[in-house]
Amino acid sequence: MDEIEKTVGAKIRMYRNAKNYTLEELAARIYKSKSILSKYELGEASVDLPTLCEIAAALDVDIRQFFDHIEPPAQKIAGMRYGIFSAPALYFYTLVKGRKKQILKGYLTFFDTPDDRISTTFYLGVPDFSDCYSCSTVYSGEMLCHPTNAVILLVNHSDASDHTAIFAGIHMNSPNACYGMMMQNGYATGDPGAFKVILSRVPLKEEEELIERLQISKDDLSGTRRTNIFGYQTGIIRK
Repeated sequence: MDEIEKTVGAKIRMYRNAKNYTLEELAARIYKSKSILSKYELGEASVDLPTLCEIAAALDVDIRQFFDHIEPPAQKIAGMRYGIFSAPALYFYTLVKGRKKQILKGYLTFFDTPDDRISTTFYLGVPDFSDCYSCSTVYSGEMLCHPTNAVILLVNHSDASDHTAIFAGIHMNSPNACYGMMMQNGYATGDPGAFKVILSRVPLKEEEELIERLQISKDDLSGTRRTNIFGYQTGIIRK
């Protein structure tokens, strides 16, 4: 089974689920049978370009997002990128507290467009990095990168009211990972929220040290009280 067909099929299924469409509903929108659409999603049949364009339109997806692979090939960087953001993809970690502490994982991919923009797809709630398309939420948007910082602006594919942004400082002495802040509306209560996050070029060990780094510390809270600015201490991450 061709890997490109499998990847495209998995992404069709992911975006269909994000739109809460059944196989029957999407098949009707593109005037195809349920059985052939199922074969597209399983990678058992090749999707011709006109049909893929119809699927992209029905799912409100940029067709290029179907070719945004989990393991992106080396590519010539069109937009200006710095530090760890020169990588084609980054691993994302934050900490959610309920009855117990839970690491919430994500995966960010970057695609340099011909007009020098940096298109971004964000897979949030990834159970395992070997299957990012089983994420709980998928966002799309773009990254703005400068020598000292990066801003990633994203919109939830299934909920246009969910605008999310990731802000990160770039430390040239931390070539593999950095701290950042994710801000969004709609998480849990619908009120604005900010999360302390770590972005990394490589997967990190999900152990107590990572949980400790992701927790909002006393120093973070002290700095917030002192300056009246809600922020985190984003020092160098050494691994």
